[in-house]
Parts: sequence; structure tokens; C-alpha cells
Amino acid sequence: MSAVAEWSAHESALWWTCNFVRDLTRSGRLPPPLPVAFAMQQAQNEFVYQWGTYDRSWFRAAGTGEYRRSWLVAGGFSPLGMGLGALTLGASAALNANRKARSRQAATPMWRPFDSGTIYISTHGYYMANQYGLLPFAYDGHVSANLVQPGVIAYDMSMADGSQQRFATSTNWAELIFATWALKHCPNHPQLQNLGWLPREFIERIRDAGVWQTSALPELMSG
Repeated sequence: MSAVAEWSAHESALWWTCNFVRDLTRSGRLPPPLPVAFAMQQAQNEFVYQWGTYDRSWFRAAGTGEYRRSWLVAGGFSPLGMGLGALTLGASAALNANRKARSRQAATPMWRPFDSGTIYISTHGYYMANQYGLLPFAYDGHVSANLVQPGVIAYDMSMADGSQQRFATSTNWAELIFATWALKHCPNHPQLQNLGWLPREFIERIRDAGVWQTSALPELMSG
């Protein structure tokens, strides 16, 4: 890896993740634990082995679609008053149309920015440290997951109230989170086949950089 200049932070994370997956699948070997200033909450033998920053989005509606009509009243029955009344009625209609459009948009489920902070990846899940505090998330609470683009994992989670919610997390360690979850909880996931979890651009970069044989890719591709 050091033989190639100007690796991005995400590419460095991918290189590390390839080594991690090779060691885990070949020998069950895990990286050494990292020191953290919080207690593990998901298992007695749990430990953190990687960390970075993240941005998270939530696929949801921001409202119910309801809106309050507004009525502007002005003028009287004089010619001037009637003219002002027509203007204010037109303003009310425009205001109500604008509120209705905004309410409709708020009621439409879409990806909405949710939070950001530091993510700590452990043997049993990950922890998100943000403005709300420290939030633990276990891998076995993830119903499904997919890498939707390099560095972005989208997933459905079972919540404490029994519902399922969909999130997307952007982090240099998205591929590590996906591979760790899929190897343990969804080993037949299509993106695990033929290194589908790795960006094609990264694989080509390894080839072009002349570090193919020193990377973990030959062993990973051999099955």
C-alpha cells in the first residue's frame, strides 16, 4: 500500500478492510482491540477495532401532509375595497397553494439528513457518538443491508418499538460494516459474491498500481 502515493482515506480503509476480511475468513483472526472511553454494551467479549467519521440519513416523511389554510381579509364594498379584497384573496390562494405543496413534500418519504459524528466499529456492531450521546447498534438488529455506492451503506433496522426503519450511513468504513454484518448474518448476500462489496474502481486501481500481489485481493478472489 505504501508503494502508491496519494491514496485517499477511503482507499486506505478499503485496503485495511480487504486484509480484515481475508484474515477473518481464512483463520478467524481479528485485529487487536483499540482503546475507547466507553463500556461495551453488546457482549462480554466485544471490543472496538476501527473508527472514523460518518454522516447518516433517514428515509422518512417529515410531516403528515396536513396544512392550515390562511385567509387574508381587506377592504369593503367600495370600488377600492373590492379591489383590495380581490388582491388579498389572490394572496391567500397563493399562500395556501405554497403551504399545500410544502406539506405534500414533507409527507413524501425521502432521504433526509439525520445526524453525524464518530463511528466506532466493534466485533458485534458499532457505536455512533453524536450530539445525542453514544448510540449502540448491534449487527443482529439489521434486517437487510446493501452498499448503494462506494462508502455508503443503506440498511433496514429493527427498532425497540417493533417497527423497521431505513437508514443510510456514509463513512470510509461502510464496506467494513457491510462485510462484517453479511459474513455473520447474511452469508449468501449477492454483494458478497465475487467481491461485489468492493468498488470496481478500487480493484482496478490496485491492478494499475502494481501492488496486486502484495494486496489481499488474490486470496479473496480465489474464494
